[in-house]
Amino acid sequence: MKKYFFNIKYLIRLVLDDILMTISWLKVKSNNFKGQNLEIGSGPLRKPGWLTVDKCLGADIYWDLNKKLPFRNDEFETIYSSHVLEHFSFKELQRLLAELYRILKPGGIMSVCVPDAQIYIDIYNNKKDSRKLNLTQYQPAFISEESMDALNYLFYMNGQHKHMFDRDSLIYHLSSAGFIHCIPREFDDKLDLIERHHTSLYVECRKPSDSVVAESSN
Repeated sequence: MKKYFFNIKYLIRLVLDDILMTISWLKVKSNNFKGQNLEIGSGPLRKPGWLTVDKCLGADIYWDLNKKLPFRNDEFETIYSSHVLEHFSFKELQRLLAELYRILKPGGIMSVCVPDAQIYIDIYNNKKDSRKLNLTQYQPAFISEESMDALNYLFYMNGQHKHMFDRDSLIYHLSSAGFIHCIPREFDDKLDLIERHHTSLYVECRKPSDSVVAESSN
């Protein structure tokens, strides 16, 4: 009986997801977002002047980021993500970055914030207490104060994380997707969350100004 009700709930969720994504698709097709700023994986939080997209109630556009994004080619001035890319496997990450490249306008800015794996690796190598450094505060993912479990905390995050980055690897993956001038940037208090500052890595890059993306049906 429990399995039956679980399946019913799952089917209802699938139907609701499909309805919400259809509504969002219609919203996108009936609007022109040319030159706007886009935040992906925003959750329910919104920043003034930014369009938000996430599979989350409260986002402007309800959408599964593992699917082809509903936006037009070369549409956005700036794209921003904070602690999002680490939730995608390597193949998923490749597809998502290709989509972000497609919808960013030539010369547009891609700004990325992710957890900095190097910080946790340094904790392991130096055998420091991650709790005292305030680096393992998400309780469902906390295992112990052992330095090895600081790595487990970050790399698995209770089953949520799939791909981690240090500075060089993040720049490599962004460059491999076609972005140029990928360089570390400083914390931006108008954009980034202060509570994530001490564990984060920030990189900014651009889409080449002479890039042309072939049109395809969305």
